[in-house]
Amino acid sequence: MRFCPIIYLFILTGSLLLSCKKEEVVPVEIDKDVRIAFGLEGIAVSKAVQETTVSEIAANGFNVAGVMSEGMVFFNEKAIKDEDGIYRTSTDYYYPMEDVISFYAVYPLERQIVFIDGSPCVQYDSPLGFDEDLVLASRKNVAMNPSVVGLTFKHMLSQIKFTVIGSDTNADYILKSLTVLCRKKGTCNFDGVWTPDAETAELSFISSEIAVPTNTKLSLDESYSCIPTVIQVCCEWETFQNGVKTATYSRSTPDLNSADAIVMEQGKRNIINLVLPNEQAKEIVFTVTVNPWDENAKDIIMEE
Repeated sequence: MRFCPIIYLFILTGSLLLSCKKEEVVPVEIDKDVRIAFGLEGIAVSKAVQETTVSEIAANGFNVAGVMSEGMVFFNEKAIKDEDGIYRTSTDYYYPMEDVISFYAVYPLERQIVFIDGSPCVQYDSPLGFDEDLVLASRKNVAMNPSVVGLTFKHMLSQIKFTVIGSDTNADYILKSLTVLCRKKGTCNFDGVWTPDAETAELSFISSEIAVPTNTKLSLDESYSCIPTVIQVCCEWETFQNGVKTATYSRSTPDLNSADAIVMEQGKRNIINLVLPNEQAKEIVFTVTVNPWDENAKDIIMEE
């Protein structure tokens, strides 16, 4: 029976396709005495974004990818904390005999490590409440290591908070609205470099109008975490004197496409101190002029 070359080519092509689907499992010579494991060294920036992240990672684990020196993905899955305090993947992975591995980790678990043009990164879409903490860690070119791989996570987002004060001590201030326009989506690589999308979101920092003091800064309760790029601040306020409204203001900082737009610093709690002016305030003052006495001569005859 003759073997058809076309059938042979089809079988060969199918085999190649199947092998492509299994690229994530890299056939390398390993040392089964040295299993890959991780230790959490902490969060690089303290008191930034959410302080609960360390305990959350300990309770939930993190996603981690191992990449060979030539860019092949060795594994990409979740690592959880064992009873001995060490983080391990559910599948046992061991160090290759003659190669190094670079490790990339992300928390929270909803964020996956993806590879764009061969580079690991995280595609981020801000949650509805803008209250998430995104942290990444990496250790590159790790050779066979008999101990755990220490991971130090770094904050990739920025937190925004406001203080507000009125500049005119002779006026009363009512803050009507305070919003921030920011980028909603973006891609972050493991060097901490963001590529934001054009889509924006509006964050409101007050739910109802509030009185603003003029003698001390008022710290607003609301705060949000967002992609560390540019923002635009928009606010509206009114001024009063003796209960009478004297002016209404509506102001905005430069828009997101402006070279003068406000830039948020990554991994920090950015506190914006908002000072409200009262440009239409007119102080009531008096000037006094006393006219000189005019002479008025009048003859009076005193008759008998």
